[in-house]
Amino acid sequence: MGAPARGGEARRLTSLADGVFDPLWLPDGTGLIVTSDIKWPAEQEIDRRNGDFPTDARIWTGLMWRHWDDWRAGKRQHLFTVGLADGATRDVTPVDHDVPTIATGGDGDVSVSPDGKEIAVAMHGDPTVADNTNVDVYIMGPDGSGMRALTTGRGADNTPRYSPDGKWLAYLSMERTGFEADRQRLMLVARSAGRTDGPPVEATKGWTLSVGSYTWCPDSKCIYAVVDERGRDNLYRVDLPSFRRSVAVGNGGVNTEVQVMQDGRGLVYLHQSNTQPNEIWLSAASSHITTTPPSTRSISAARRVWLRRRAGRLRLRWLLKPPGFDPPNDTRSSI
Repeated sequence: MGAPARGGEARRLTSLADGVFDPLWLPDGTGLIVTSDIKWPAEQEIDRRNGDFPTDARIWTGLMWRHWDDWRAGKRQHLFTVGLADGATRDVTPVDHDVPTIATGGDGDVSVSPDGKEIAVAMHGDPTVADNTNVDVYIMGPDGSGMRALTTGRGADNTPRYSPDGKWLAYLSMERTGFEADRQRLMLVARSAGRTDGPPVEATKGWTLSVGSYTWCPDSKCIYAVVDERGRDNLYRVDLPSFRRSVAVGNGGVNTEVQVMQDGRGLVYLHQSNTQPNEIWLSAASSHITTTPPSTRSISAARRVWLRRRAGRLRLRWLLKPPGFDPPNDTRSSI
């Protein structure tokens, strides 16, 4: 649906059979980029078989007939452009692939360059996708023309993001082939007039931590990343071009969905822990904006416990006591 910013009735823009999701504005405001499932191919074996006695049974020879609880036989997801004036939709990725990828994807796998002349998307370009993790970042024109792979690694590359000044394209990359839980590295590619200036550079080189998601600073001189660190989600700042890394938010709990203020002087993010639900926090004032009603039961904060395993390795565990827990006097019960 679309509605005027000054108020008024909303109107329906699209009428695709399976709906749309993940809308992105085109920079000039004339339309959107959306993702939608479509029937693929248009003519299928079940169509020829469904005559007087229709059936839902399908014959499918591809391995990727299901992704988790989503049945994928006979459909693809593609990118569409949507005109704001008339709601006209156009499939700009009419290829035999899921665009963006549905497997080994990231936190938003489509990005539009600030000048609107280029789209970056994570796609699995191999003929078969069920037996490998070879997802790459592809770039193409806003009409789908000139699609080509920007990355060539055998691991999974996803989550492309253009810098606000359009001079960089960042993405996350897992290096090891076939391993879906590898460390996600933050990579940068210099872009100029639709060209790549030099090889990709890892902004997190030498780091043992994995980047879960990230966002650009408005001046394109830094990136804020959500990093899983010993059971906490902390926010790190990565400065460019030095790649200096520093903790921006490390107040415990889970800190996600970070957004940078337009003046670059503060962060807004979601913060939660085992004793409180998601709340909006503002780092500049070191305070939270939303409030929650007081709990009627006492909830203890989770405590980290390190257990020494074989060969001296440590394993992290969490100790969570019941609400209103009254520890016994027997000291042998302590951990």
